[in-house]
Amino acid sequence: MVGPHRDKLEINLNGRPIRHYGSRGQKRCAMIALKLGAAEYLSQTDNGDVILILDEAFAELDQIKSRALMEILAGKRQVFMATAGMFGDMGLKAERFTISNGKISQE
Repeated sequence: MVGPHRDKLEINLNGRPIRHYGSRGQKRCAMIALKLGAAEYLSQTDNGDVILILDEAFAELDQIKSRALMEILAGKRQVFMATAGMFGDMGLKAERFTISNGKISQE
């Protein structure tokens, strides 16, 4: 009944509501920015470390924005990402797991 999922929030891009006028990539970037901002805020409170969980964060992002996001995430303590697509090695430390035919394997 209450919580951040019930809040009314409007994000504007060039004075226009992004939900009506933004591209899918712009909407995805805005949502990721909100999540990163919330994680940063929570990490600076007494709550301690934040675990950031992102599902299909790269779905609408081009390679430049994907790389920028990976560089931001590299500085975070714990990040779990799920993605159907594969992205090339960006030189960042990460453990990768693949699920195929119901089996999990570490790459």
